[in-house]
Amino acid sequence: MRKNTHLILALIFIAITIVPFFFTIDDIGTKCFGFRWPLHCALYSLTGQKCALCGMTRSFSSMAHLKFALAFRYHLVGPILYCFFIFAGIYHILASLKAPRPLPKRIEKTYKYLLVIIIALLIINWVLEIGVSIWNTIGT
Repeated sequence: MRKNTHLILALIFIAITIVPFFFTIDDIGTKCFGFRWPLHCALYSLTGQKCALCGMTRSFSSMAHLKFALAFRYHLVGPILYCFFIFAGIYHILASLKAPRPLPKRIEKTYKYLLVIIIALLIINWVLEIGVSIWNTIGT
């Protein structure tokens, strides 16, 4: 990967971990700088079914404010993904500094394995959410 690509990815991952500091969560919803957050899940709005990332904004905000239990309550994979994004930001900063030479193989493998594991966890979590939703619908 080129140096510029690593820098762009580093900025994206760092932004994703810093922006949640500006969010607050209350009983009414999520706010950013005191204004109600206008973005909501389109899938949930249309079907009433949660997507794989529903609750991630609130989970990331909770992680940024060191409310770990709350972060897991909003999304089971959210805190893990948040920590991965911190790791990914650092990884891409180091990769851009070392470019065009690659980082040690162990670090590159760790990054790739973590990425695959997190994607798998997101899919498993979503499938379980759908299963629980269907189970609750059948049970009522």
